[in-house]
Amino acid sequence: MQLSTRSSGILLPLASLPNAPFCGDLGLGSRQFVDFLRDAGQTWWQMLPINPIDKHFSPYASISAFAGEPLYIDLLHLTQEGLLDCDDTTWQPSGPVEQIAYTAARDYREQRLRKAFDRYRRGIGGNVFRQHFDRFAEENKSWLDNHSIFCALADRFGTQEWPLWDDIHLRRHNQDAIALARKSLAEDIAYHTFLQLLFDLQWGELREYCRQANIGLVGDVPIYVAAASADTWGNRHLFQLDEDGHLLRIAGVPGDSFNPDGQRWDAPLYSWQEHESEHYQWWLNRMRLTLQRFDAVRLDHFIGFENYFSLPQEISEEDRGHWFPGPGAKFFESILKAFPNARLIAEDLGVVHEGVINLRDKFAFPGMNVLQFHFDYRHDGDPTRHWGKNSIVCTGTHDTNTVMGWLHDIRHASESGHSPWNREYLANLVKSYIPRHLASENVEISPDGDVLHDMAHLSTLMVSGEGSPVPTREQVHAALLRMVMSSPGDVAIFPMQDILGLGSEARMNFPGTSKGNWLWRLDGTHLTPRLAESLLQMTEEYGRTKKTTLPNSEASFSHIFRG
Repeated sequence: MQLSTRSSGILLPLASLPNAPFCGDLGLGSRQFVDFLRDAGQTWWQMLPINPIDKHFSPYASISAFAGEPLYIDLLHLTQEGLLDCDDTTWQPSGPVEQIAYTAARDYREQRLRKAFDRYRRGIGGNVFRQHFDRFAEENKSWLDNHSIFCALADRFGTQEWPLWDDIHLRRHNQDAIALARKSLAEDIAYHTFLQLLFDLQWGELREYCRQANIGLVGDVPIYVAAASADTWGNRHLFQLDEDGHLLRIAGVPGDSFNPDGQRWDAPLYSWQEHESEHYQWWLNRMRLTLQRFDAVRLDHFIGFENYFSLPQEISEEDRGHWFPGPGAKFFESILKAFPNARLIAEDLGVVHEGVINLRDKFAFPGMNVLQFHFDYRHDGDPTRHWGKNSIVCTGTHDTNTVMGWLHDIRHASESGHSPWNREYLANLVKSYIPRHLASENVEISPDGDVLHDMAHLSTLMVSGEGSPVPTREQVHAALLRMVMSSPGDVAIFPMQDILGLGSEARMNFPGTSKGNWLWRLDGTHLTPRLAESLLQMTEEYGRTKKTTLPNSEASFSHIFRG
């Protein structure tokens, strides 16, 4: 699977998968989604980072840039391997179908994972995991030991904020103190190693299932790590920290049209000179593991590799933040020397200057084009026609509104007189993507509570000429997908919410905020054969999959909504 091949795929986080208690995992729901992608003619499954989430449920501020999130471990697999009893997994808790319950998921899984570990230690079941332990420990020794003892110490001290630990020697990663801790915390260290072993083996099985279905996995590498992480604790010289782990400067970005107030990420900045002096070994280890897990990798905040924004602890008139040069071409030369076949995607969204473009193009990395970012203050022409071939094209990302929610916001902004968009221009452009034989159809839409009822007046956004019917909501939805699907970009990626035509209630993240994010979950009943056929038909129409014969199907996005 090549990023230069015309293709398409879907963005869906692991946590948002259906058919598991409280949140998605590496079990049945993941395979059912792979089957759906295959039947729908898709080539790619893009995920958010799969590392441990933080207290705000964000996968972009993890305690480890290497470890997998234990919440994603499939408990049914542990039952099959004799580490759990059938009674441990036959009870399926009820809860909101379209919302992730992280806290409940952690409580539910922790009890069962502890039981599985106890059996594993006593030699009851789990032989398949024992067979792989030595390989796993050897291949991951560069990060695994440090991660496991960090987690054990965080449990002991009651916090992952290691600068708050009351033992100064452990705070400062003193080797004698760590050696003593390894003895006293041996059981807890073994438990956290066990969790990563389970994740690794289950991930490998999912990876193989995707290969057999010809589905490529697209991963996501956040440029920064969390301040409270095993990475900073074990490698403080690689970050801008003081001796006790406090941040000297803070990562973020200044204000722009997407976020006028800017963003303060409270993440440590890298000491890039130290990374270079070690020939970027920490990054090479990180990319090695990531490229083993994924077929292609999105480099989050690519701009930061060219130049990064450094914020002080306290904003003042004298210091409101400054730009500093990033590692630039030397960094990527090291990465590509080690991994010449790496498929890397530059997430080049934001205020991009010539240096960022030159760095991206020097290595021929595909950049990104997002539909919602290409209509500000435009009055004519179709911006999607000008998107480059070597690019990833999208309706939106995990950080934007859903595309239908975005359109709804345009309507309300236009009515209030504060819209940066030319409503009539956009309306007529969208209408141009509705096939003529559908534009004249009178499609009945029955109200659908949480979505259609709230969006009942969306079609009034469209401006129709005399004798031309106002398009239905479904036709508008299909037109937005067609706009991106038909563009020149090699790879089209659609958030699952946009495939389903969901509104703002399904938005994943509001950048710059810490509450109410990362909660949307897919209702598995929406993955219907009819939806797969509709997506396959559109994918074939725009040359993004191999031509197949549909069995007497006339399905299209103009005739369905969420399957």
